[in-house]
Amino acid sequence: MANANKAKGTGWETTVKEYLQSVGLLTRRTGSAEADQGDLHCGPWTFECKAEARIDLPGYLSQLAAAVTRRPVGPSYKSAVWVKNRRHGVKDAYVVVSGENYRSLMVYLSSLETTLAEMTAAIFEYEQAGRSV
Repeated sequence: MANANKAKGTGWETTVKEYLQSVGLLTRRTGSAEADQGDLHCGPWTFECKAEARIDLPGYLSQLAAAVTRRPVGPSYKSAVWVKNRRHGVKDAYVVVSGENYRSLMVYLSSLETTLAEMTAAIFEYEQAGRSV
């Protein structure tokens, strides 16, 4: 039974990895040799992947937090748990983050949007002055 569950989990990790890679995100499975630093790494992102009959969000988030602590790459908010939605494909997976991580991602995205808007305005102003970029 344990081997069947392990195969199911490994299959889910591979499915998530291939889904992310299909849009150009370099993602790799870590395997068990990496001192439990998450199931997948995608640049600074750390992911746990879960394909279990019974969903345990608090347990998954605790495991993710421990994995992020052991992996000293990237900010801790760049982490999530990919939970398989039974009888559905990867596009319908549940991607779970803590409230703190979600808030941090919102702040990060907001700062990127502000920077992009400021850069766009500066380029527009520069071009209006008759100069080219």
